[in-house]
Amino acid sequence: TRDIYDQLKQRKTVNGVSLEDIIQSGVCLPAGAYRLGVFCGDPESYKTFRELLFPIIKQHHKVSYNPSRTLQRFRTNMNPEALLKTRLDTNRDYILYTRMRLARSISGFRFAPCMDRSDRRKVERLVQDCVNTWDGKYISVSEMSNKQHHELVKLQYLFPDPDEYLISAGLGRDWPDARGIYCDTWDNTPNVLIWCNYQDHVWIISNNKGGDVQGVFTRLSQANA
Repeated sequence: TRDIYDQLKQRKTVNGVSLEDIIQSGVCLPAGAYRLGVFCGDPESYKTFRELLFPIIKQHHKVSYNPSRTLQRFRTNMNPEALLKTRLDTNRDYILYTRMRLARSISGFRFAPCMDRSDRRKVERLVQDCVNTWDGKYISVSEMSNKQHHELVKLQYLFPDPDEYLISAGLGRDWPDARGIYCDTWDNTPNVLIWCNYQDHVWIISNNKGGDVQGVFTRLSQANA
């Protein structure tokens, strides 16, 4: 509403994120276009712009909302032992493959919609340093041939180029600079992939052929650790 806008329009987080930054995608596309209207710019945005964000979070996640309280951190259970042991489609008649992913943000950086080129390059270097001693290899999108890029996107191992919705949110800024992918193998179907600077700082992905949910989740929890 106009009241909320007037209340928040002068606020900024310590990282310089403004109301204009977080509602950019909701106002720059033509009226009637499908769009995600609000993207947080950094962790402090949840507090600085709470009058806008908390009602949205309440509606989207169907949670109770008390304006006087802060958001509670969600605790993720990555323990594979907590999974049911039931095996799915053991004959592989129905499930072609299983994929799970985690989105992770790195402390100290603005979120992807508000990052600048320098921040993204720092995040990419951190990812490269992290996987440097692992099996497999990290490749930047800018280093790929057109053929390799097309094949990886077709196989869904690599994220596609940004569309107008990602561009409107700031997620396609300076594309494809400092974007890339790690695969634990480049010769066969990878079990672990890491996407760098797509819609979040890092996406950790585990996949395998068939319906081995327990195995895919176990690899995901190990990669997350």
